[in-house]
Amino acid sequence: MARLRTITFKNGSLNVYDYFDAIYINGTSLHMDTGIAGMDSPCLHADSFAAGGKVAFSSRQEIYAACRIKLADKDAYRVLNFTSGSTWIACLTLGNYTKQLSAWKGTSTTWLGAGPTSLNADEVFYIEVYYKADPTNGRFVVKLNGVIEIDFTGSTSTGSAVDGVWFGASAYTSNNHVYYDRIVVAEEWPGPCYFQNLSPTGVGNSTQWTPVPSPNWDAVNAIPADDSLHVRTNTADQLDTYEAGDLAAGVDSIKALTVWARVWKESTPTPTQLKLAVRTGGSDYLGDAKAVGFYPALVEDRRETNPATLAAWTPSEVDGAEIGVQSIA
Repeated sequence: MARLRTITFKNGSLNVYDYFDAIYINGTSLHMDTGIAGMDSPCLHADSFAAGGKVAFSSRQEIYAACRIKLADKDAYRVLNFTSGSTWIACLTLGNYTKQLSAWKGTSTTWLGAGPTSLNADEVFYIEVYYKADPTNGRFVVKLNGVIEIDFTGSTSTGSAVDGVWFGASAYTSNNHVYYDRIVVAEEWPGPCYFQNLSPTGVGNSTQWTPVPSPNWDAVNAIPADDSLHVRTNTADQLDTYEAGDLAAGVDSIKALTVWARVWKESTPTPTQLKLAVRTGGSDYLGDAKAVGFYPALVEDRRETNPATLAAWTPSEVDGAEIGVQSIA
């Protein structure tokens, strides 16, 4: 059982395209905001009649999704929806007047149930959803701050497949007006979710890329990213690793370590792919090859266990790890 995707906006990017597999946007209605009380900065703002970001995954019958939300406007309505291909199969909304969470089959076609709690505009809420698509024995469970609000069993879809979660809307319908952060899509209940960014703080074991400017680690530690500062190479199999900061005091368990980088290519380089690296226990471990395009984009590699021990990460292992990149032809 694993998390399929975690999205934290704390890396500072203000480009919504960096985070989702697809977006639905009406003008500038989906964007990033900073300085929203109680929310991570920046956070996602679905700010109009039609706006949302999609997390896609291989087709399956059941999925878990979670996020923190804050109502951005009294007309907030659409929270998230589940899709199979281009079909909207189920959704979670807020009552127009009560602001209570409601579960629906289809595009708010068949009402499945509502929670007892009214969401106030000045509060931040953590929502977890379990959804099983089935014409007869489906399930739709909603937790609010860890407490079950809705638990429906029965017909939740006309089919038995789900392959996407939209945070906001996936079509030109329904007011959104919601702030989002700490998004998780998983194969089990996500539980409480906290993120910490650890950016490069010193030279690592391998220094093979060319920094602009020097030194290498200081050219890649800006949050938010500054594209004028970077490392570059036109040779395959070049590895750069960097020491990173330590976890905050009091961290006693770690769900996963995710390495991410903002990458792009220029002209016709020799390497056209990149692997994200973790150095732990005296060895380098490389993730899957990531294609590099002409436009800056985020790539990431998530490790729920330490590749050196095949066990859950410990705080001291994370503190001692190096992170980096390797060029691939």
